[in-house]
Amino acid sequence: VMNGPSAPTWLPGAGARMLSYLFRGAPAQMPIPWDAVYLARWTGFVAQLGVRYQGSTDISLVHMTHSTYNGFEMQLPFTPPDLIAWQQAGYTEDLEIGSWRSVLDAFRAAFPAHPLDVDVHPVLGSDRVAQDVVAHGNSTIGARFGVFAAWWSQNNTGVYPGMFALLRQAAGASFA
Repeated sequence: VMNGPSAPTWLPGAGARMLSYLFRGAPAQMPIPWDAVYLARWTGFVAQLGVRYQGSTDISLVHMTHSTYNGFEMQLPFTPPDLIAWQQAGYTEDLEIGSWRSVLDAFRAAFPAHPLDVDVHPVLGSDRVAQDVVAHGNSTIGARFGVFAAWWSQNNTGVYPGMFALLRQAAGASFA
């Protein structure tokens, strides 16, 4: 289930704070990841997905998504104007980490028997968010938790060395 620029258009009208940015050259909006209105709506939606699908044997993996640049990977918009907008929105790594922990906890509760993964990516140039999110997933979801990287291939292991380390770690502990 995609999020970020694919978030429902009614969300701002419900009181969620949004960040405007360019997505592939077109104007886009995404919910501020730690916004209380957005998080309540998103985690409530995830809970309803669990009610509907947690018993499904047709689902072999649930990819945990959150409000991100493209709605799939962990990254946030990061051009110079975006960085200013994040500062104005009050961004801190701790707020971002807290929002991801809430999202992982919601998916864990909604899908107690399915494997769950998250796509790791540096967030605004830092590895700390991904590292903490993976640690939280490992400690709360255990062997059902895996790490994914849609950006990775065998030819670019040096692009994000911190993320590649998380992939290698996950491959040894559970799955990647």
